Amino acid sequence: MKAEVFSSLKDVDKDFWNSIIKPDHIICSYEHLRAVEESGINDCDYRYIMITENKRLLAHTCIYSISFNLDILNKGIWARIYDSIRKNIYSQFLRIRVVECGCPTALGSTITISDNVDREGILRVIIQKMEEFAREKKIKILLLRDFYDKDLFFFDKLTKQGFKRINNMPNIIIKNKWSTFNDYLNDLRSHYRYKIKKTIKVWENKSLKIEIRDNFSDIAEILRELWYQVFDNAKEYQREIITTEYFINMDKYLGNKSKIVLFKKGEEIIGFLFCVLDDFTLRPIYIGMDYKYNFQYKLYFNILCQEIIYGIELKKKMIEMGITTIFPKKNLGAQVFPLYGYMKHLSFLKNIVITNLFNLFSPTPEIDIKHVYNRRYFDRIYKTSKIDVLYNNIIANATVNNINEFGVQITIKTKMKKGREILIRMKICDETTPVLIKGNIVWVKKSKGKYNAGVQFIDINDETFERIKKLLHNLEYG
Repeated sequence: MKAEVFSSLKDVDKDFWNSIIKPDHIICSYEHLRAVEESGINDCDYRYIMITENKRLLAHTCIYSISFNLDILNKGIWARIYDSIRKNIYSQFLRIRVVECGCPTALGSTITISDNVDREGILRVIIQKMEEFAREKKIKILLLRDFYDKDLFFFDKLTKQGFKRINNMPNIIIKNKWSTFNDYLNDLRSHYRYKIKKTIKVWENKSLKIEIRDNFSDIAEILRELWYQVFDNAKEYQREIITTEYFINMDKYLGNKSKIVLFKKGEEIIGFLFCVLDDFTLRPIYIGMDYKYNFQYKLYFNILCQEIIYGIELKKKMIEMGITTIFPKKNLGAQVFPLYGYMKHLSFLKNIVITNLFNLFSPTPEIDIKHVYNRRYFDRIYKTSKIDVLYNNIIANATVNNINEFGVQITIKTKMKKGREILIRMKICDETTPVLIKGNIVWVKKSKGKYNAGVQFIDINDETFERIKKLLHNLEYG
C-alpha cells in the first residue's frame, strides 16, 4: 500500500477521488470537501489521505486541525461557570487543539474504504498519517468522528491503539415511510397532529411564503447573517463559524445537490433551511432565522416541519434533523441515534485525563422512542427482527438491535459471557435458506433481566458477506 497526503483537493483528480464513494455518502465526495476547504471555517488546516495499491484507490479520508472547548457539550450551571471563566479570567480555559478525522461542518465519518481490502491495515495507515500531521502542527490530540452503533464492531479496534470511545451529540432522524405529508400526519396521534397543523396554519397568511432555490450565491451574506443569529442563541452546541464563502462554495460545487428553502415575509427573507440532497437521505446542514419573527410565526417549528415536507416530497428514505433541540424533534416523530468518536492524547497520562474529561462533559443521549404515532403506524413499520443462536450447545431466540457487515448487537434472555463463540442463524430477505455465521462475543451488558451482547462476525466468506449486505440494504432502504 502507498499512502499520499495532499494539503488541498486542488492537487487531487476529482474522478479518481469519487471513484470509491459509496451511495448516500455525499459528505465524502470531492465536491463537498472542496467546498468546505475553500470556505475558511474556523482555524482549520486540511490534509487529504489517499491510499493506493498498484494504481488502484483503496481508501481516502479528510483530516484537519481545529480548536474548540473541551467542555463543548457541557450543559447547566457548570457550562455557565466555565463560560464566565473564559470571558472574565482566561479565554483559553479548557481550549484544546486537535487533529480531527471527519468534516467540520457535517455529521458523519469521512473514511471511505473500498470493498475487499485490508480494512485494519487501512485504519493503521490513517492513524499513522494523523500522528505525523499532529507532530507537524505541534498538536497532541487525535479525534476520529462520527460513528453509529453499527460501526463500533470495527472501529472499537482503535481502543487497542490507545484511543478511548467518547460520546458525541446524537443525530436525530426520521425514517420516511410515507408517500405524502398527509400520510405522515394521519399516522400521528391526534394531539401531535393538531399541534403541527396549527403551526403550519400560520403560513397560510398571504404575506408569508416558502421558496426553494437551487442557486443562492447572491443571497449568501443574508444567509450568513441569519445563521449567525441561530449560532449566537444556541444553548447546546457552538463550534464552527460559518462564512459567507461557505454558502457561495456550496452553491458552486454541489450544484443541484444543495438547496436553500427560504421563509419569506413579503420579499424579506426571515428564515432558511440549507440542505444537501444525498442518494437516500435529506441532510439539512444549517438553518437561520430572524429571531424577532420566531415567536409570532412559530418560525423554528415551521422550519422543522418543512424539513419533513420536503424530504417526503423528494421521496428520501431518511430525513436528518440535526444534533440539537431533541425534544421538539421527538414530538415530530424523530428517533435519536447515538454518535461516537475516538479520542487519544499522545501522552499516556494526559490521555487518561483528557478523554475522561470529555466524556464527563458529554451527556448520554436519551434514545427512547416517543410514541407520537398511532398504533396503525407501529403495526405497519416497527417489526422486531428475530434470530436463532447456538450458545453452549443450547439454541435460543434473540432480538436484533443493530447489525452491519461486521457484527450484530442482540438482546437475549440466556446469560452470555464475553470472549465466547456463538453460531447465528438468520434469514436474509426473501431467501429460503437461512445464513449461518460464526461470531465472537466482544461485550455483554445485563439490563432488566436480559443480556445485551455485541457479537463480531468471524470467518465470513464472500458469499455470506454479500448476503448480509443485501439484508442491510433491505432494512435501511427497502
